[in-house]
Amino acid sequence: MLPALPAEKTPDGTTGYPESVELRLISSKGGPNVKLAASEDGAGLSLVAESEYVQTGYVQILSKGTNLPFI
Repeated sequence: MLPALPAEKTPDGTTGYPESVELRLISSKGGPNVKLAASEDGAGLSLVAESEYVQTGYVQILSKGTNLPFI
């Protein structure tokens, strides 16, 4: 569980991060290979490939917003 950060600037220029829950699956080298996060205004999934402590590639899926239809 991560606390809300109301004064923090986000990458898209808005201000504030809501409280969120994050699950990290860590490799034997200590790096997060899978991250799954959810908050009241969005969610994200990150899959990371690494080789010898260096990130070699990743895929990131993010959703944010409160006006999205529920499917």
